[in-house]
Amino acid sequence: MKIGLITDIHYGLLRKFMGENRGDGSDALDRLPSLLENMKRQGVETIVNLGDNLSEQGRNSDRKRLGRLYDVFERSGIPTFYVLGNHECTTMHKDDAKLILRMPNYYYSVNFGTEKLVFLDAQDGSCPGEIDVFQMEWLKQELSNCNNAYVFVHQSLAEPDLSNNPWFRSGPSGGKIKNREDVRTILEDSGKVDVVVNGHLHQNRLQIINDISYLTVNSWSEFGILGKRDETYGILETKKNECYIPGLGKNEIHKDRTLIEYLPCLGC
Repeated sequence: MKIGLITDIHYGLLRKFMGENRGDGSDALDRLPSLLENMKRQGVETIVNLGDNLSEQGRNSDRKRLGRLYDVFERSGIPTFYVLGNHECTTMHKDDAKLILRMPNYYYSVNFGTEKLVFLDAQDGSCPGEIDVFQMEWLKQELSNCNNAYVFVHQSLAEPDLSNNPWFRSGPSGGKIKNREDVRTILEDSGKVDVVVNGHLHQNRLQIINDISYLTVNSWSEFGILGKRDETYGILETKKNECYIPGLGKNEIHKDRTLIEYLPCLGC
């Protein structure tokens, strides 16, 4: 199965950080349809949107813009599953985002073909986020009744070095889920998970921890080294456990194949 990956669209105003223009999602409604058509041509069967769809401007505005963005994905005809990001929960209530994006719950799983896709919710009102104890118990049960699973979450469950990350180098704890070690233990003990995918860090990365590959996809709206938007997306092919990210090529990420410890950052 081919899963399209997109994250951190940040539909809204030009994004600045420490006085520097870092990204622009203002024209997402115009630009995304061609990307989704490109995914369709490449045989993508479903899309996982990893969150942070907005640059927040106020609850009423954010609700309207999130609805417009949802409509773009719906018109593509490709089934799309959503993960909540921290920017969906800044001005809006979590219930707002869940309702607009037609999510069955804040965290949930689906059986798609022969694969189980597990979507976690780390949004607790902070930047790094946390997976609560009820969700961890649910996760144990979900992993106990499947043969294999792919896990998706907005913030990182890995241990990335963020010293060269323009967004997190001054506060690296903001990029990593607070109780990530506890969650990783559940994933490892299950023996069912080979790949975990997240956004949030605005960089492309891959880290292997105890035979599980933790893949971070760069922000769609992030500016690259030439000061232009990279419009990064990924395609995860589950049967081969490969992920293709334009500009980086195809990388095998399965624990029994080539191990790539770090995917170069396109945006720094």
